[in-house]
Amino acid sequence: MHIKVDHFSLTTHLNYSTTHHTMETTKLQMDMHKSNSWLYYKLGIHTLGLVLRSGITITSPDPKADAKLQVTSGVHHGGTLKVIVAGLPRTGTMSMKHAVEELGYGPCFHLAEPLCQFDNLRKSAAIVHTKDTALRRCKLATLFQGCEVTLEVPGSACLPDLLEMYPDAKVILTERTSAAVWLRSWRGFGIDLRSDCFRWVGYWVPGMVAANDLYRGWMQLLAERLGVEAEPSEELYHAYNA
Repeated sequence: MHIKVDHFSLTTHLNYSTTHHTMETTKLQMDMHKSNSWLYYKLGIHTLGLVLRSGITITSPDPKADAKLQVTSGVHHGGTLKVIVAGLPRTGTMSMKHAVEELGYGPCFHLAEPLCQFDNLRKSAAIVHTKDTALRRCKLATLFQGCEVTLEVPGSACLPDLLEMYPDAKVILTERTSAAVWLRSWRGFGIDLRSDCFRWVGYWVPGMVAANDLYRGWMQLLAERLGVEAEPSEELYHAYNA
């Protein structure tokens, strides 16, 4: 009887110990899961905050890169640029690119061809957000170095700069049949490249944030130069082509 009691006591103790250990393990696992969940939650909130802030935050030019550019580029604005296609976007600039290439001019600078010019997108965005004229021209000279033709952005917003930088270059102004046709073509994108929606949807896609920065800055710089509202409009079209 004594042995049975001891055996029962031992068995009971072992069962209790096993149950207690299982409960402790389960609790530990729950605590670990809770910690991981909290970590994922914090990371999710932080990431969401970055994405939302990106919708209103323009990528600023890098002061260190600007200082280096000023030292290396100095005031030299010469270069190989021979043709400036000064038309607004959606005025047949891609067709004009192919035409000047047929005539033997090249390389051509056009952000739509070839695709995936992520570095040029970032540099172009920095240019249109650079307020200092001398510094902006240094950046333009660096961007177009080695090119004989420039088309569309960022050049169309910086046309006064380019005309002084390359006084011997030929200028071609591409137009649509009317301002209304141009505006319909611009809106034919289906989404405004300057919008928060475009920026948020394309946040994780390489080049999309830079493209958004570029078109926001391009439109703002153009509007300031022309004295019109910073929105695609028939008024802007007429003022630019006047």
